[in-house]
Amino acid sequence: MDHRLTDGRADPDGDGMSNLLEFLAGTDPRDPASNLRLKLEIRSPLAYLSFDGVAGRDYQLEVSSDLGPGSWRPLSNNLRGQGAAISVEDAPQVQSTRFYRVIVVNPP
Repeated sequence: MDHRLTDGRADPDGDGMSNLLEFLAGTDPRDPASNLRLKLEIRSPLAYLSFDGVAGRDYQLEVSSDLGPGSWRPLSNNLRGQGAAISVEDAPQVQSTRFYRVIVVNPP
């Protein structure tokens, strides 16, 4: 996908992701609907997480209890993008704080 954008810090579609981040994620930097966003739904006792996986990209879903350095650990890895939604379930401990993030494992 060649979008011919030269400023990696710019965000021409206004979706909150820079051109560089969109390049790494494989999303379209000119389309605000094309972005890597993690969706979370809580239906106790489970947390359901999903995001749109781009074909040819591999992802890892990570979890942290405090956002501190070195606190992130894999929740699910080897998630292969197929151009459709990727879903993962988590069963957090009662009254535990959880933060989630998606990492693109094999950016170009």
